[in-house]
Amino acid sequence: MRTNRILILMMFMLSILFLAGESMAKIPEPDNIIYGPVTANGLPVTTGNVTITLNGSSSPIAQYSIGSDLNVLNSYILRIPIDSNDPKDPDTARPGDLASIYLDGNLAATAVIGARGTVTKISLSTCLQMSVFYKDKDADSYGDPLNSIQSCSQSPGYVTNNTDCNDNDASIHPGATETCNGKDDNCSGLTDEGGDIAFYRDADNDTYGNPLVSELACSPSAGYVTNNTDCNDSDSKEYPGQTWYKDADRDGYSDGTNNTTSCPRPAGYKVVSELKAMTIDCNDSNASIYPGALELCDEKDNDCNGQIDDSCVLQAGKMSRTSHFIESNGWIVRAYSRLTDSGFYSIYLEMIDTNSDIVPYDRIEGFIDNPVLLAENASVPDVTLTFDKDMRTAYIVYTTSTGQKITKMTVNLNP
Repeated sequence: MRTNRILILMMFMLSILFLAGESMAKIPEPDNIIYGPVTANGLPVTTGNVTITLNGSSSPIAQYSIGSDLNVLNSYILRIPIDSNDPKDPDTARPGDLASIYLDGNLAATAVIGARGTVTKISLSTCLQMSVFYKDKDADSYGDPLNSIQSCSQSPGYVTNNTDCNDNDASIHPGATETCNGKDDNCSGLTDEGGDIAFYRDADNDTYGNPLVSELACSPSAGYVTNNTDCNDSDSKEYPGQTWYKDADRDGYSDGTNNTTSCPRPAGYKVVSELKAMTIDCNDSNASIYPGALELCDEKDNDCNGQIDDSCVLQAGKMSRTSHFIESNGWIVRAYSRLTDSGFYSIYLEMIDTNSDIVPYDRIEGFIDNPVLLAENASVPDVTLTFDKDMRTAYIVYTTSTGQKITKMTVNLNP
C-alpha cells in the first residue's frame, strides 16, 4: 500500500516537470539584431522596405520600413527571432543560418545569423540604374562585346570598354601597333594594313629611296623600296656608289684622270651615258679640243690625234657667210661648209663665244653636239645663214645635187 503511494507521487512529479519544461520552451529567446545604413549610388536612401529570408525561402522572417523610425532615417533595423529548441518555430531562425537581405525586392546583401542577443552591422548599397560591364579576359583594358553583365559596380575582370576583337590575346586591341604577323592587331577589320616595315619613295626608279618620304606597311606600294640612301630622288643618275668622270670643258669627253665615286653629282662631272668617251680628251679645259674635232690652224692639237695643225683649216676658210652676235650671252651663231673625201661638202652650224671657243653643246637646248652636222651631201661650198633674233631661229641655206635646201634650227641658250 505504501509502495503504490510512492509510485503515484513520482508520476505526479514527472507530469509537473514535463508541463514546466514545455512551458519554458515557449518563452521567446533574445533576438539577433542586424542593422545598417542604406545608400543608392552613394546617396542616403530614406524610403523603401528591407526584408530578410532564410536558406532560399521566399517568406521573410523579419522586415523593416526605412524612415519609420525618425531617429534613423536612412538606416534599417531587422529583429530576427531566435529559436534554438526542437521543434523549431518556422518563423524563427537559428544561429548559423544563411540569410538573404532584400531592398524593395532586390537582393542587397547576404548574412549569417549570429548568436542569440548579438548585434551585426551590415551596410546595404544599391544603384538607381545598373551599368553594363564587359569581360576582359586578357586584361588589356578592352572588353569582349559578346560577354557582358549588368551590375551596380564594376567587378574584377570586367571593364566598361567593349571594343576588343580578340579577348584571348592582350596584344590585340584598338590602337595597337599593326605588325606583319597575319593578324588584325588594331581591330580595324583589316589584316597587316599598316605593318611595321619602313619603305621609302623611289621617284626616279634608281632602286634607292628618299629617306624623307616613307610609309609603314608589310609590302611596298608601287614606287617604294626598302633602301633609304638616295641623295637626290629626282635624278636617277645620282645614287650611292655612282662613278663620275670629269668633263671640265663640257664637250662630252673626259681625260680619264680625274674620276670620283659619290652620290651627288660633283660640279663638272658626268656619268658614262652622258659622255662620248671617258678617257681620250687631250685638253679638258677647251671645248673645241676633243677627238674628231676640226683641226684648225691655231697651233693646237684640236682633234687629239697627237699632232698639231696637221691638215688644218683656217677659221676664215670655213665659208661662213653670215655670223650673228647674241647679245644676252655674248655668243656667235655661225654656219660653214667642209669638203669631205667623197667630194661633197658637210654643212655645220656652230655656236662660239667671243674668244672663238666652242660653246659646250649641253648649254644649247636641242643641240646634241656643237658644231651640229646639218648635211653631208652639199654639192657646192657656199652656205648662207640668216638669223631671226626675236624668234632665236637660224635658217641655213645650201645646195645639193638635187637643188637648194633650207634647214631651220631654234637656238635656245641655257644659262
